[in-house]
Amino acid sequence: MKKILLSLFIVTAILPVFALNKTVFSAVNVTGHSVVIDPGHGGSDYGSTECASYTEKEANLDIALKLEKLLKDDGARVYLTRTDNETTLSNAYR
Repeated sequence: MKKILLSLFIVTAILPVFALNKTVFSAVNVTGHSVVIDPGHGGSDYGSTECASYTEKEANLDIALKLEKLLKDDGARVYLTRTDNETTLSNAYR
């Protein structure tokens, strides 16, 4: 439950501010840098299912895709370990 609440807090409180004023959070220029984002869970690994209508794997991917766009808009090369909720990755692969 705590993980879902934290994810929802990030989505509802932090990301809108981040999207409206990206420079507030910019500590370094990311142009030309490579960033790997691992949304975690996915596929048959739902993560927390405390909130049945919005699983942890869905929240993780939603946040990762928004972060990917923001970083790309600022010139970073961005790689995600998964880009859909069908893919299951082992911890060893990650």
